[in-house]
Amino acid sequence: MPIPANADVLSAANAIAHQLKSCSQAPMQEAQQLIAHALNCPPQHLPWAKTLAPTVTEQLNHWLVQRLDHMPLAYILEHVTFAGLSLRVTPATLIPREATETMVHWLIQRYQSQKKHPIQAVEWGTGSGAIAIALCQALPAWQWTAIDISNKALAIAQHNARCHPCAITFIQ
Repeated sequence: MPIPANADVLSAANAIAHQLKSCSQAPMQEAQQLIAHALNCPPQHLPWAKTLAPTVTEQLNHWLVQRLDHMPLAYILEHVTFAGLSLRVTPATLIPREATETMVHWLIQRYQSQKKHPIQAVEWGTGSGAIAIALCQALPAWQWTAIDISNKALAIAQHNARCHPCAITFIQ
């Protein structure tokens, strides 16, 4: 059931959340994230009484269909937060997992004392570049090389590296 025309933000959030119950553990949170993304505002500042423009409703309905088809929310939003960094992700990259973030934090703690000693490090299958960028930010003396077979994934990783300046050599 599509979001009705002339729906306000609250009605749209309720309609989306109701439909997402079948595929989401946090349907209202996801609904708010989708609407916030469409309105280009943080979820905590949603204008609940505002009537949505037809183009916004159309975009939300499109994203809802994708989400109901089990597309990950991070791919729809093209965004994920990893180790405190805002990163772009697309279907050309994997979505960084919580366990990967835990590993990155462990590596930072483990090698923090060697922060100034240059070490050559390689990330194979870099995808979004999440690991290399997070570690490069924390351990800037390390010489990083990030490799991926996909030129689409490398383009995303390079974009993310430009958003979080660090010295990484990218290779396909």
